[in-house]
Amino acid sequence: MVTVSFYSLTSDSKRILTVEGHAGFRKKGSDIVCSAVSVLVHTFISASRLVAGASLTVYDGGVLEVNVDKIDNVDAFSVILETVAVGLEDVSREYPQNVQVHYIK
Repeated sequence: MVTVSFYSLTSDSKRILTVEGHAGFRKKGSDIVCSAVSVLVHTFISASRLVAGASLTVYDGGVLEVNVDKIDNVDAFSVILETVAVGLEDVSREYPQNVQVHYIK
């Protein structure tokens, strides 16, 4: 199961997103559910940098973690984040045994 967690930005933490696990819909390399999650997360990272001028630190050591260092355009960043969250929630609704989305404050 893929678990996607969105975090509220605080002064104590710059973490905005973590992704862990494997969807298990098909074998690794041909799993359309994992691919859907991956493309949405990578779109979030790219669009945040290119459109919102965000400076992100991305760690991928088994668990993908995205931290926000700086955001030039907060409004654009919010729209990108919400859009990706809607996409991930859609995938989760279609494949509830394979993807979970959590919001952590």
